[in-house]
Amino acid sequence: MKHKGSLVTRALLLFLALGSLVFVMPISTTQAQNQVSNATLGITPGRVTQNNTITMFLNGFFPNESVTVWQTFPDLSVEMITDVSVDGAGNNDLSLFLDASLPTGRHYFSARGNFSGFVAIGFVDLLPRDAAIASRVSVEIAFVDGDIVVFGSGFEPRETVSMWVNMPDESVRNFGRSRTDKMGDLEYERKLDPQYGPGLYTLVAQGNTSGLTGLAVFELVER
Repeated sequence: MKHKGSLVTRALLLFLALGSLVFVMPISTTQAQNQVSNATLGITPGRVTQNNTITMFLNGFFPNESVTVWQTFPDLSVEMITDVSVDGAGNNDLSLFLDASLPTGRHYFSARGNFSGFVAIGFVDLLPRDAAIASRVSVEIAFVDGDIVVFGSGFEPRETVSMWVNMPDESVRNFGRSRTDKMGDLEYERKLDPQYGPGLYTLVAQGNTSGLTGLAVFELVER
């Protein structure tokens, strides 16, 4: 009986020792990700013209964790912006310059805590620059041997011009960049890949320095 009592005592002590470990183990990543997210991502201003800065406010993440921020463009393409560490209260703010090369429309920003798994989403409506539409700018489209050629005039000399296309389904696609000559004229040629099917398109060309913008509408037909 004495031996049996000793075994019971040892088993009880082992149970208590294992139980005590539960209370001293740190919270795992999985446990953290199962917690309810209180994270938020605020953006100010909510509407802004190109070549201006927005500020994102990250709140409610785990203290001192790394947070990854992504940007989703109007055409639904996604680009990682940065990793930022929040402070001891789980907060931080981030400034981002939205230049004239970005397409206008609604841009979504997502922030995810790399330890907590908390996700927060905000958006901003990007508008053309105040001086964007100017009658002096002319943009025309031509087709040469299956390629599309963009001709522009009236931009600033030797400035970079960003282009994007409004698709028939109302999505927006980047169309590339080119540089004007010393007279402010533009000539840009590229091939059209299969994503450009039959339909009506609007090409927007905007000078990154001047903000001057020209539009050209063209139609693709079934061959």
